Order: sequence, then structure tokens, then C-alpha cells
Amino acid sequence: MNFGVDIGGTRTKWVLMDGYKIYKRGLIKSPMFDCKPSEFINFLADLLEKFNSPKIQNIGISFAGPVDYKNGVILDAPHFPNLKNCCLVKQIYKKIKIKSKITLENDVSAFTLAETVMGAGQNFNIILGLAVGTGIGGGIVYKGQNKNYLIYHGEHGFGSEFGHMIIQKDGFKCACGKKGCLEAVASISFLEKKFKKTIFEIEERARNGEKKYKDGYFELATNLSIGISNLFNIFDPDVVVIGGGILHAWDIINKILITKTKEMVFDNAQKFVKIKKSKLGKDFSSAIGAALL
Repeated sequence: MNFGVDIGGTRTKWVLMDGYKIYKRGLIKSPMFDCKPSEFINFLADLLEKFNSPKIQNIGISFAGPVDYKNGVILDAPHFPNLKNCCLVKQIYKKIKIKSKITLENDVSAFTLAETVMGAGQNFNIILGLAVGTGIGGGIVYKGQNKNYLIYHGEHGFGSEFGHMIIQKDGFKCACGKKGCLEAVASISFLEKKFKKTIFEIEERARNGEKKYKDGYFELATNLSIGISNLFNIFDPDVVVIGGGILHAWDIINKILITKTKEMVFDNAQKFVKIKKSKLGKDFSSAIGAALL
């Protein structure tokens, strides 16, 4: 059996899996934003201790932000700033006696793996994942020579940070500090900053036919399609799978997204453009992916 845990800024989700079957799952409150590394390690160790059993072969930890998966190190931590460069896996092994293999992975890479194995990316060779919510994260999964699915990380652990490709040189300032990142102009945060309202009110007004808010979604979808068309031109994937909070408005943006993306890719590549929404949903997909590592 495998155990997967996805640590978000607000909630931590976990799943216990036997093969591709979810045996148990649950969620608990995540540590505080400004928690110390020792507090975070204690939190995670306490959770893993509850499932510390010879039956658990692998433990996967999904975390938002770039990670060094080879050494189990958190490189940057947007939700937990004190964890930058934290040797997470090493510290867990020091804290508790556990024989299971522990693997640390980026949350959207884990999401993409889950969608590849059990969701919208099944039966494809090259799958790109995009989680569009408060921010935008990315993942790349491809079929290796032995037909196992592999996650692309890049040489230094920063591969697939799709949300930080710059598509507007002088666009809105992104949370990363740069201007014009895809995340800054195509995420839920973009709409909330633009209209100074919650995404729930923006969506409701768009569905009620208010032009200003419908135009906001059109702008978001157009900006997102610029990023996705770049990804198609660079990676030539079989499919791009979209997840995250934006799925609540999928019926509003999906036609715009597909049409605009096809307009911007190479002419002879238009027929290969496939954009699908997540089948697993946003709540436990990254935890499932972590369990599949």
C-alpha cells in the first residue's frame, strides 16, 4: 500500500491507496503560514506516524512550489516562507523511525501524474498539467522507454513552472515579484484584483449576463490560451489537463480557451490541440499523485 499527502496553505489532504484504489482518505488543517521548520516537521511526522506500518511501501509528499525531488528538499515555499531550502525528507527520517520510502514532489506535478494514471490524461504519451487557481502551477508527465510514466523536473528542480512564463512585458505584478507572468494575468487572483471582488461574486455576475464580468473571463481565457499555445508549440503534448479553482467556471471559458489556443499554435498543429478538464477534481488529486510516486 502507498500513502500520499498533499500539504496546502489551508488544508492538508491524505490518501491511503492499494494499487489504484483509494482505501481511505481525509483532511486536516495545515500548519500556520509563519510556522517554524521544526513545527512543520512535527506536524508532518505526527501524521505519518499514524500510518507507519510495514504494509506502507511508499510515502509521497506533495508540496506547492519548486522542490529538489532527488534530495527531498523544499527549494521555495510560497505558503510557508520559513521552509525555504528545508531538507524535509531527511528531517522526517530523523524525527521518526520509518522504513517506507519517502518522496517529495511538487503538487502540480503530482496532480498531473494522477490525471495521467487515473484521470483525463489516460492513454496519452506526453501530458501537461495546469492548475489554475489563486496562482498557476504546471506539471509535465511523459511515458519513458520502459513504458512507465515519468515526471519532468528540469536540471535544478524548477522545470514546469508554467505560471511564471512572461506573456505581458509590462503586465500586472506577480506574487513572484516579476511583471506580466501568466499567473498574474490568467489566474483567479487576476480577476479578484481586477474587479476588487471575490471570485464567487464575479462568477455569479458573469453568469447573470453582466458584460463587464463576462469580458473579464474572456480576458482571462485569452491570456491563458497564450500560455497554453506556447506550451503546445514548445512541447507538442498529446493533451493539456486543466485543474484548480477555475474549473468552477469551465463552461464559461473552455470554448474561448480552445478556440484562442488553436488560433495561436502552428497551423498544422491545430488539429492536435486537446485541452481537457481534470477528471479527479481539485481536492485530492495531488494527494493521489503523491501516493502514485
